[in-house]
Amino acid sequence: MLTIINPDGSFRHEITHADDSRSVYEGDADSATMTGFDTQGAETGTESITLAEVTAAVEAARAAAEAPLARILTPFAFSNLLTIEEEIAIEAAAETSPELRVLWRRAERATVIDLDSPLTAQMLDAFVTAGAIKAAAKARILAGDPAPA
Repeated sequence: MLTIINPDGSFRHEITHADDSRSVYEGDADSATMTGFDTQGAETGTESITLAEVTAAVEAARAAAEAPLARILTPFAFSNLLTIEEEIAIEAAAETSPELRVLWRRAERATVIDLDSPLTAQMLDAFVTAGAIKAAAKARILAGDPAPA
């Protein structure tokens, strides 16, 4: 995000969005415009907006930039959150339960595992219910804390 405020009170706010499109807000104390640009830099349109709308857009972009990133791990990094005993117990439980086998295979085949995803919590709940891991292990894993040595 780029903000320029000129000595005459005019301003320019440029926000690059997650998809690489951009919004440019320009104006002064009396009026403002918003111009959108697609990911190739082509203009997608211009509209008049209020200064309150500019402020809200800039504050939303600032909040998004300051928000914590999702805790996304590779399957290998995820497996390192488990103790060897927990992983062996999960593998053993997966051998006897088709549901657990499918859940564990999905985790192994995933390109990433999001610790904040409800699906991750549901998978771990299934392993807790099956007795493969304890509830405290589920909490530790979802917190992203490494397995105890």
